[in-house]
Amino acid sequence: MHKKGTISGIYGAYYKIIPDLNPETELNAKLRGKLRLKKNKPEKLRLRHLLTAGDQVSFASEGSEDTFIDDLYPRKNILIRAGEYEAHALGANLDRAVLIQSLVFPDIRAGFIDRFLVSCYAGNASPVIVFTKPDLAANTNPESLQIPDEYAKLGYTVFTLNLLETEESESFKDFKSLCETGVTLFAGNSGTGKSTIINRLFSKDIQKTGSISQVTGKGKHTTTNSRLFLSENHRARYIDTPGVKEWGIAHLSPEDLYASFPELSSYLQQCRYKNCTHTEKSAGCRIQEILQTSSGTNSAEETPISAERMKSFFSLMGSLQYSERIRRGDFIKATGRMKSGKIKL
Repeated sequence: MHKKGTISGIYGAYYKIIPDLNPETELNAKLRGKLRLKKNKPEKLRLRHLLTAGDQVSFASEGSEDTFIDDLYPRKNILIRAGEYEAHALGANLDRAVLIQSLVFPDIRAGFIDRFLVSCYAGNASPVIVFTKPDLAANTNPESLQIPDEYAKLGYTVFTLNLLETEESESFKDFKSLCETGVTLFAGNSGTGKSTIINRLFSKDIQKTGSISQVTGKGKHTTTNSRLFLSENHRARYIDTPGVKEWGIAHLSPEDLYASFPELSSYLQQCRYKNCTHTEKSAGCRIQEILQTSSGTNSAEETPISAERMKSFFSLMGSLQYSERIRRGDFIKATGRMKSGKIKL
């Protein structure tokens, strides 16, 4: 008899499943052969794992111990980060994707935030940004305290949490209220307080908390795979993802970048041609006019995008344009030959 459940974790060849009819338990399951061979067309890169935390699946038990996943239900969304040869799905069927970013130590990185936001847009996930350590920033980098307001003005949902305060603080109560229902994914650099926040949402320690390396000033990894947890009343589900130092966007296109920047997306329909590619050679392109104005080419017109966001945009676009550059890791060590390129699904 086939049953429905949710993927809660991945351990080697095994997937953990929370059954819909018995959410108090977790089952270990393997993929059916037909599912392992199934092509997954939406992503242009090979996925590290076919399934991810939050996926809804059909499974069946055979005998007393063997459980097999037979099929994957359609996803309403998915959050992916990708290198040149492989994509890593962090979570699926999300009601919100929360990026935890410290204002200081590890230092805030606007480019990292923007990579997360464009990946949310491409995956149809609703982004939320949580900034931590405002107490430290006030003493060491007070300019960073203005950053949350800058993203809030762009229309993003933003919170600033001082993790030294109790769960009774107004800011944390507001954030907890947002996460009390549905599926919430947490992402971010290691050492930003991600696992600490999840533990507070549960009012108990369910995730290991890490520390900051005194050598690199960056967080130490504590979570190795995406893991889904249920709240005690089963109304909320939380996905904790591995802490990462970089967020690859090789799965995205230039069109994704144009559409995901609020300062630019509202002008997409103002181009002379409906099929405009928004490149420098596009005649009558409204997007190019804005980019040239923002870069100082035509300073007479007021620009809708800040210099910092413009810098981030060009950095992201550059990483797409040069994604095919040769790196040391592109060679097969035993032969010295080049790898064949991106692996298609």
